[in-house]
Amino acid sequence: LARAISLVVLNERQSGSAVPPEMQAEFERFWQAAQKGGCPIAARNHILNSICPQVFGLAVVRVAVALLLIGGVAQQDPHGTRTRGEVHALLVGDPGTGKSQ
Repeated sequence: LARAISLVVLNERQSGSAVPPEMQAEFERFWQAAQKGGCPIAARNHILNSICPQVFGLAVVRVAVALLLIGGVAQQDPHGTRTRGEVHALLVGDPGTGKSQ
């Protein structure tokens, strides 16, 4: 379980698609309402349930997919070694469990 109090931008890279200001405002309202309601976990679960809604349960898989969609930040240490920011996942399971969904 991870809970963020603040967010620090480490780089100013722009992705291929920018988020419109009205969508940012809607997301801010969503999280402010969750904070005021005292239940940010319920808000997180609402977002996770919106990812692949046809797949029932599998909360850990949904968190992994959310992290894949969000991505990460590539970093470079003082020695010049570059670390990828992307998360890689291999979903293994029984046939019919919605791995390809």
